[in-house]
Amino acid sequence: DAAELDAAELDAAELDAADPGPGELDAAGPDPDATAPSPTGHPSVDAVLRDITRVAGQPPGDQIPAFQAAHRTLQETLASIDEE
Repeated sequence: DAAELDAAELDAAELDAADPGPGELDAAGPDPDATAPSPTGHPSVDAVLRDITRVAGQPPGDQIPAFQAAHRTLQETLASIDEE
């Protein structure tokens, strides 16, 4: 039916308009409504979560060091839990 097709095309056009394209998220910066992560009880893990939240609105290249540090810290934390 033509009316259903038009509605479907309109829905797709609205989704495309609402969906940011590549690079648009970086330009927008961090979400002002984003909340700080809930504490985990592990100070090093909490610090990692804060760092990741802090860099969330930055370009991907600027996020890499924070994610590498997070990965390292989380591995060390998990290894120390296994040793206990």
